[in-house]
Amino acid sequence: MREFRRLFSGEIWLEVFLIAELNDSPESVDRIAALVESIAPEKIQLNTAVRPPAESSVRPVDRTTLESLAARFHPRAEVIADFSVRPGSSVAVHETGILDMLRRRPCTARQIAGVFGMHLNEVAKYTGHLLRENRIQALPRGGEIYYEASRAGNPAAIEPENEPS
Repeated sequence: MREFRRLFSGEIWLEVFLIAELNDSPESVDRIAALVESIAPEKIQLNTAVRPPAESSVRPVDRTTLESLAARFHPRAEVIADFSVRPGSSVAVHETGILDMLRRRPCTARQIAGVFGMHLNEVAKYTGHLLRENRIQALPRGGEIYYEASRAGNPAAIEPENEPS
């Protein structure tokens, strides 16, 4: 990146992705900030995992912490994490949305609730219905239950309807 900076005359925007309890301590961020400063980007952006991650151990850094860590960067970093998906948000919630998400990656009920701003009881209602229809399956992993789309819930596995000739 430093060599690219030396050769590139345009603007460089650098995104730093922080994960709770992995690289969000002040010491870790200071080391990252020093590396970033050596690249000399015009803009620095901080982000975190606000959607369900592929790895269940990945946890987001809260907005307050991100805002305080932003000051450790020069120039000051901009927090770009979208925390708008919260309980009570206006995200449209229905089985199709949940099923679409589970086609992309397995998720726990808590992760589904976080993405769609739902109570866990509401998630149970939708996942229960999808399980009864065999559109999803429940898989125990690492002490948690993950839901994923079953073949029956995957449009690629569904044959297209016969079209009139």
